[in-house]
Amino acid sequence: MNGKKLGRREFLRLSAVAAAGMAAVACQPQTVIVKETVQVEKVVKETVEVAKEVTKVVEKEVTKVVEKEKVVKETVEVAQVSARQSPMFQELVKAGKLPSLEERLPIVPATCVDVPADEIDLEIGIHGGTCRMVNTTPEYNPYVFCMNNESLVRGPGLLGNDVVGNVVKGFQVTDGETVFTFYMREGMKWSDGQPVTTDDIVFAYQDVLLNKDLTPAFPQWLKSGNTAKGEPMKLEALDTYTFRITFAQPYGGFIAQLAISGWRGYPELLKPKHHLTQFHTKYTSLDKLEPLIQKEGFEKGEWVRLFQSLDFAIWSIMATKSIGFPRLCPWVPVSSTQVATILERNPYYFKVDREGKQLPYMDQIRSELVQDVEMNLLKIISGEVDFVSGGDQGASVKDIPVLKENEAKGGYRVVLQDMHVCPVDIFLNQTNADPVWRQVVRDVRFRKALCLGINREEIIDAVYSGFAGMPTNVPNAYDTATANKLLDEMGLNKKDADGFRLGPDGKTFEIPFEIAKYSPDHAPVTEMTVEFWKALGIKTSMKVIDAGLLDQRLNANELKAHVLWNHYPPLWWGAIWDVIPYHWGPLWNQWFNTGGEKGEEPPDVVKKLVQLIEQSLVVSQDQRQKMVAEHAKLNYDNIFIIYVVQDAKYPTVASTKMFNVPKKGFAINSSFSGEQFFFKM
Repeated sequence: MNGKKLGRREFLRLSAVAAAGMAAVACQPQTVIVKETVQVEKVVKETVEVAKEVTKVVEKEVTKVVEKEKVVKETVEVAQVSARQSPMFQELVKAGKLPSLEERLPIVPATCVDVPADEIDLEIGIHGGTCRMVNTTPEYNPYVFCMNNESLVRGPGLLGNDVVGNVVKGFQVTDGETVFTFYMREGMKWSDGQPVTTDDIVFAYQDVLLNKDLTPAFPQWLKSGNTAKGEPMKLEALDTYTFRITFAQPYGGFIAQLAISGWRGYPELLKPKHHLTQFHTKYTSLDKLEPLIQKEGFEKGEWVRLFQSLDFAIWSIMATKSIGFPRLCPWVPVSSTQVATILERNPYYFKVDREGKQLPYMDQIRSELVQDVEMNLLKIISGEVDFVSGGDQGASVKDIPVLKENEAKGGYRVVLQDMHVCPVDIFLNQTNADPVWRQVVRDVRFRKALCLGINREEIIDAVYSGFAGMPTNVPNAYDTATANKLLDEMGLNKKDADGFRLGPDGKTFEIPFEIAKYSPDHAPVTEMTVEFWKALGIKTSMKVIDAGLLDQRLNANELKAHVLWNHYPPLWWGAIWDVIPYHWGPLWNQWFNTGGEKGEEPPDVVKKLVQLIEQSLVVSQDQRQKMVAEHAKLNYDNIFIIYVVQDAKYPTVASTKMFNVPKKGFAINSSFSGEQFFFKM
């Protein structure tokens, strides 16, 4: 193997050769059915933008178009109709073991809008094939999660902009952005064939969200103003397929919240009532539940724990116990062992391509459990993996040279796409119990000195092979003279026998990093930072601990310094996770979450930061950018988080036989469009 370092220029040259071949593939022509389907979707989109009276008229017209299409389909031979579904279903339909495709699809199916048109060379695909993947965490694979995460509404590009229908057909915003009316897809079904109606919405709202036992604290994002003290939303089912959500004050950002914020999927507001009522005491007596409660290992009467353990969110789609749970995803789990999890196509999936062929194209996903990311990389270069995107499953920037050198041998191609995060940023806990630590790290001069003491260009070259940029959310210059001056000014001008600075208590001040190997770049970046800060006279150390232990220590307010990725600024809505003081002031964050009842009251500047972040998720798209810019400036001036690099790249690896994989944009967006992937054998 050639050990020569592969730089940005050489990678782009090699990628251009591969891209030229891909560009020669032309899209399939559209059929009459395509045009009718597009027209239906267009009418629906127009429906949600006009008044309710007009909506009713247009919906009647939509029905006419669909009925006309049904008449045409009845004259087509059965074999031709079944060709719009996977061959794995054709025999089941003929044998009467599965309803026809027309019965399984909603009247107005959804078409994919996950990827902006300029980011993908979209073709009409072919049904069949198994996508081989790998995962290092038992019963979890981030790409399988993304491929199956369906939200009520969806905006291409993951930014929550220009939102359209997804699980719901469409929506209407009225009364000064306080009333949101949603139109469900008539004929849509859960993966077990049961209908999806407003009964499922009402169940999720009345019997789960409003049940104090199941939901002790009503979710903040479903309250007016997106604040802990806001009034909870009101829900009303208008008919079998129409429901209305009302807030006490304008909430233009609610649609963006539904679309993507927090990787939010449909289960938070839509649950399979027909399945979950068998575990709810409102519908099933406690006496009847007791045998199951005992079987699951809970104490007598603990029906709440039983219900919560059997109400599976999309995060748990690979959990063994979730097999058989009704879903709306493109694939559903059918088997799970210590070796691999198998997911098969959902026969009732509600999306079609431009020619009316039911998605997904691929019949199966097989995710194999391996011991570490190094093993993942070996499987990738040996051609045993069909798709992987991102650094936590063995395809990081540092691996680009070896990945490119083995493309032909492994039968895959490598495409550089954008990270949806800043890959590694530094969090100093300003609420740790140590009074000396608090005094030092709460001084903005200290945080600025540390920020100026990082040689980012060296990190970009050494760790990211040049495939990253300088951060914009903090001062990014490498200026040790100014850094040392700031440290001296704040009183850290005395040193011990080893040349390390003394704290206000006269003892050597130390920054003890505790990190987990969440991603291959975290340890080397931290190691380099340790040396940079030692050069400033700050004693700094690094210890690698288990991820579970790190989370425990963070939640217990015991960490002083750690590193993690940061969704902001690449994703504006990611600030609600990473810019709020969860990582850099746990006691302050607890104060916000409990409305001041617990934790520690933060300073005014932190209150202002959190208020701006929360409000950016409340206002509509045209007002949002101003607030986002304001809280970005607050971080720049106060350096709550020390950003290391920005605009880093991910290598997306896909089999040369796999098509409809996006060619640019966020790498994680490729996973969200997995239902469009297909194989040419």
